[in-house]
Order: sequence, then structure tokens, then C-alpha cells
Amino acid sequence: MQVYQYMRIHQCYIPPEVLDEYNLTSEHFDSKGFTYLEIRKGMYGFKEAAILAYDQLKDHLAKYGYIPFKHTPGMWHHTTQPPTFTLTVDDFGIKYFSNQDANHLLSALKDKYSITINWSGDLYLGLNIYWQYDKAYVEISISKVQAPHSSSLTTCTTCMDCSSVWAETQ
Repeated sequence: MQVYQYMRIHQCYIPPEVLDEYNLTSEHFDSKGFTYLEIRKGMYGFKEAAILAYDQLKDHLAKYGYIPFKHTPGMWHHTTQPPTFTLTVDDFGIKYFSNQDANHLLSALKDKYSITINWSGDLYLGLNIYWQYDKAYVEISISKVQAPHSSSLTTCTTCMDCSSVWAETQ
């Protein structure tokens, strides 16, 4: 974080364990019971946390040759290799042509983050993906989610050869 942020918090919101751990006494609080904190990194619920995490990821992956596309937020590519990937919150979807290319990106991510890998690609952003390579299409569904004005499950299917999308109510 280039410019530190500040917050104030009332003593009643600080658990006794934290007060003890950091030896916080009444001299650390103002007359109304507030203390003031300087935020140097990120923290959960901090409005700038997302951009801080993005900037850290961008700097980290640049060391391995990965950069975001200029005009497509959330989509990245390698400067010399064919893999591309999307990033949404904490979910990566990787398009790769060889295991070596995929492992290069995964190795870069593992250097800084703890990750889990789903090689089947059957779950992304909470969507169930059923690849039908032999029939040239993919089915995408959201399980156990109700449509806003429907009591039945809605399944969306994308046809690979015509790129049309339709919804089926079951």
C-alpha cells in the first residue's frame, strides 16, 4: 500500500484477548474510548482490499510473464506462451494447450498462494460445467439455485457450434 489508511475503533469492539495480546490499556484510547489504527497492508472488509490484492497478484505474476489484457478486466495472458486465464475474485479458469503451459502458471501461483486444482474443469464460479467434447457442446448449470420468479431449477446450456444460450426449466 503506497498511502497508508487509518481507522478508528471503539474499545468495546476489541476482544479481551486482543487487548491482552497487544497490552492495550486505557492510555491507548481517547476519552471517548476510541483508538486509531494505521493500516499498512490489507484487511478483511477493507474497501481497498480488492485492489490491493489485485496489485499484488499483478506484480507477482509479471515476474513469470503474465499480464492482464489491456481492455478486458479479469482476463490475463502470457507474453510469449499461449495460455490465457480469467480471474474472478479467487477463482481462475485456465485455457491451456499443454500441461507444461498450465503447470507454469500453477507454479507461479503456488509460489505465493495456497491453491487447489480441479483438472476436470467441471466447476467454475459455482457453475457446474459438463464438457461434451465428442458432441461439440458444453452444458452449464447452477445446482440447487432457484430462478427469481420460479419454483423450479433453471439450467443454462451453451451450444459450442452456434454460441447460442438458452434456458430450460426442469
